[in-house]
Amino acid sequence: MGSPSVDVPDDVPDDAPGDRPRRASDAGPPAAGARAPAAPAADARARAAPAPDARIADARVPAPATPDAPDLDADADAAGTTATINLRVVPAPTAPATPDTSAGGRTLVRRTEAMPEDLLRRDEAARASVFARLMVLLAVAGIPLAVFLELHPTARVVFVATIVVVAATYGYVAWMAADVARYSMARLGLASQLGALTATSLIYVFGVYSPAPVVTVVALYALALGGSFRWAFGAYVSCAVGHAAVAVAIRAGALADHAMIPAAQLGDTNQILTMLCIQSVYLMAFVQGRWSRAKTVAHLGELEQAMRQVAERDALLAEVHRRLDAASVPGQPGRFTGHQLGSYRLGTLLGRGGMGEIYDATHVATGAPAAVKLLARHALTEPTKITRFLRELEIARTLRAPNLAAVLEVGDLGADLPYLAMERLRGVDLDRHLRQHGRLAPAAVGALATQVARGLTAAHAAGIIHRDLKPSNIFRAEGAGGRPVWKILDFGVSRLGEDSQLTADAVVGTPAYMSPEQAQGRPVDIRTDVYGLAVVAYAAITGAAPFGGGTPAMVMSRVIRDAPRPPSQLTAVPPAVDEVLLRGLAKSPEDRFATAEELATALTAALGEAAGDDPGHDPDDQTNDAPTGQP
Repeated sequence: MGSPSVDVPDDVPDDAPGDRPRRASDAGPPAAGARAPAAPAADARARAAPAPDARIADARVPAPATPDAPDLDADADAAGTTATINLRVVPAPTAPATPDTSAGGRTLVRRTEAMPEDLLRRDEAARASVFARLMVLLAVAGIPLAVFLELHPTARVVFVATIVVVAATYGYVAWMAADVARYSMARLGLASQLGALTATSLIYVFGVYSPAPVVTVVALYALALGGSFRWAFGAYVSCAVGHAAVAVAIRAGALADHAMIPAAQLGDTNQILTMLCIQSVYLMAFVQGRWSRAKTVAHLGELEQAMRQVAERDALLAEVHRRLDAASVPGQPGRFTGHQLGSYRLGTLLGRGGMGEIYDATHVATGAPAAVKLLARHALTEPTKITRFLRELEIARTLRAPNLAAVLEVGDLGADLPYLAMERLRGVDLDRHLRQHGRLAPAAVGALATQVARGLTAAHAAGIIHRDLKPSNIFRAEGAGGRPVWKILDFGVSRLGEDSQLTADAVVGTPAYMSPEQAQGRPVDIRTDVYGLAVVAYAAITGAAPFGGGTPAMVMSRVIRDAPRPPSQLTAVPPAVDEVLLRGLAKSPEDRFATAEELATALTAALGEAAGDDPGHDPDDQTNDAPTGQP
């Protein structure tokens, strides 16, 4: 999914306080000692633990065509930019999700039961469990039949052996299908082959032309509804061929007919016609089952598409409202303007979004400027957003590094209105910078990679993985002497140590910039941030992310499966740059650089050739106005 960010006037960043409000995924409420009206945050924080069954929907919608509308995907066409809107996290028992107007570019896509494949898998497991239990009951009911039915001794032995095999086989299937995590179509397929043999045994016991095949037909239909055509077809062939083989063997005299209903009771013509009817019913059960499954999959797909279209329309409307709201905020008073939070007195708003607000602020004792981040009013009732903001405050307490936005003061996490006071940054984020200038000069990319790597190293040393590194989360601030300093922003979806409660079982990140392991919902480590840095460097060099454009599902699919185009095919860079970035973008974490600093060092060396190693080259010349290559 593209980075859903909305830039409100160029004079202040939202997430890292600066000259323009950045993303709306910032902000948080004021803290203890704040002279501000009481807010419902205390009750909201009590509900802050995310619901284990929370579901998250996402949508990708056209961005309004206005001159100031940001190009939300670095690689999107200027003529048709798109914006990605995240929909609100909603606990399972509540009403359907509504759009999350948070503009932070964070995208959380939960792999839920609402997907056709998951629904069908659960349905298959439930159906297999019910059918297996019924078969076990039939086997148990067959025990007295084995005693009281008038059977030939040979048929009785076969019947008892069949009862034992059926009970064991379907008992195992019932155990396996009782837990979706244990359920396996391959195991069920193997059990179905054994079931086909037991069906053939029952046909021998009761008679080739008896009602015994009815049980086989029911089982065939149930199996044909499953996900594996191969196993279903195999079971059909086993049942059909087994039945016909017993009939032919009895008719040829190769097998003694000790059935309850001997085949000899029917004439030759009746035997042939009856066998044809039975075989036709087998085939019909298989075909009907497969057709029913195909229609079910199609209908679930149509339902999912319809729900996505509704979500897209809702998200588009929410995006329009958010843009209007954000555009009218800077310089206006907010809820807490004039109040004091900790050591800071709040001034006018610098930015506002669906999740947070950022206020211009000054230290009451020294008059030093700052920016204070609070949660937006409506976010106080959303547990996931509260948890995410408290996580950012917790991380802010532990991180101090030149290439991370400096934290001046952190409010009490237990206060009614926690807050985060940060340095007031002047400048723009990389996302805006790339939209204005196309791409960075080689030496500037080296400086960017080196400084961001230092920030990541500090975070990694503290046990923190960012997980959402992208241009809108990297800020180009004015440093001493006017030299640019790159700073990492927004640790709201970071993983702190082994804690993964906030995003358990979820895919976290922005699709165009997330790693393959993130897209697949697999565990992450510091090499996930190495991948993110490689994607950011790729976008800075070429002007486009390697896997941008299309729906979120399409982007994530390309992230997982496709190889990126070498940067040299998009712009003039040495082959060494291709080698470094393609290694950084490797699908397997084991194939990447071990640390962000290793990647930055290799990239800077490779870019030295592109910079020409010119002693007169100015590394602070950040722009490269040459035409940007497009994939």
